[in-house]
Amino acid sequence: MKVFDKAIESRLDRRCTFVALGGGVIGDMCGFAAASFLRGVNFVQIPTTVMAQVDSSVGGKTGINHPLGKNLIGAFYQPQCVLIDTDTLDTLPDRELASGLAEVIKYGLIRDAEFFEWQEKNMEKLIASIVDDYASLVYYNNISYTSTVVLSSLLQGIFLQAYMQSGVVNCRNPNALAYAIKRSCENKAEVVSLDEKESGLRATLNLGHTFGHAIETGFGYGQWLHGEAVAAGTVMAVDMSYRLGWIDSSIVKRVDDILLRAKLPTASPETMTVEMFKSVMAVDKKVADGLLRLILLKGPLGNCVFTGDYDRKALDDTLSAFCKS
Repeated sequence: MKVFDKAIESRLDRRCTFVALGGGVIGDMCGFAAASFLRGVNFVQIPTTVMAQVDSSVGGKTGINHPLGKNLIGAFYQPQCVLIDTDTLDTLPDRELASGLAEVIKYGLIRDAEFFEWQEKNMEKLIASIVDDYASLVYYNNISYTSTVVLSSLLQGIFLQAYMQSGVVNCRNPNALAYAIKRSCENKAEVVSLDEKESGLRATLNLGHTFGHAIETGFGYGQWLHGEAVAAGTVMAVDMSYRLGWIDSSIVKRVDDILLRAKLPTASPETMTVEMFKSVMAVDKKVADGLLRLILLKGPLGNCVFTGDYDRKALDDTLSAFCKS
């Protein structure tokens, strides 16, 4: 409501533009506010986290959480443009970086096996390393790569000055990060162009999210980052896919391995129970006619299905395997 209060106090009209500068929460909130204020005003996305750059800023989904579930209130509302400057990631904490990689890994699993194989070869290049000399700082800051629009000169001077003052800084391989962001955006844009309102195909982008949203809601928003919950949820979805006989054990192992290398959790919090999962999943937005539909892997790597046609015992067995009670 504070966004609306400020907009009204400022006497903004329908010619105004809301700008979302920040991570996924900022983008979702700003987009929902833009969709609602005066029944819709322009807005621009400037995502500053890996999570936002590879996922939430692309596709027009906006929304806010409710105590009973995640993203239950929102709208499909496309931004006028998305501006991605990968220099903004230079100060992103390691944990936030890893969280975003959960969505990057997802694209390889559901539709782009070649991209997944690239990730297996390059994961260490995506994880932060410590740089403590001026020459390295100059090297990293004079190479700018973006997936949509280059704005490197805008912030480069500010970042470099801060680095020089700190003495030690986390830097990532700019080539690898840029490629991962670009390919992720290409994957999502292709899916969204075919199914903007999530009637079928777009739902496959939610691999691991049904389990993950249950973790976020049951464990408490903010306890785990979104990508951490999605990572654990992805392992659970893959486990269930294997129990159904839809994938072989080698895929299960590869998923576990890459998530661990990305410094992401591969199990749900110990406090989560079977009943907690089921109660939250019962109000998931993918429930139709009382039936919980899930995104599961099926067939060779890079293939998945969005379905409610599965043996309920497999779901129960997966939940039991990942919960103590």
